[in-house]
Amino acid sequence: MQLHDLDRARGDRVAAGRLYEEFLRTGSMSAGIYELPAGAADPQRPHRQDELYHVVAGWGEFECDGHRQAVGPGTVIFVEAGAPHRFVEIAEDLSVLVVFAPAEG
Repeated sequence: MQLHDLDRARGDRVAAGRLYEEFLRTGSMSAGIYELPAGAADPQRPHRQDELYHVVAGWGEFECDGHRQAVGPGTVIFVEAGAPHRFVEIAEDLSVLVVFAPAEG
């Protein structure tokens, strides 16, 4: 068993000046916190792994394969490997728990 503190991961992310901070890695998955300020452009590109997003805080929209959906706290999103996707129209700072399976390479 492992326990992780998202506040600590957030602090590590800020200190490193990154948008994403990984806090878990095993052979079958990895997880991290992804944060985008209001009005930011999401620079991510399609990944080779399936992804699960859980919006912890903030509001915006999520675009995948040309479709948009409003997202906010409690929203859970699954994205298949290779699908073009990103957060857009970020109205309030987003904090998102991200799980990659298998682990992001």
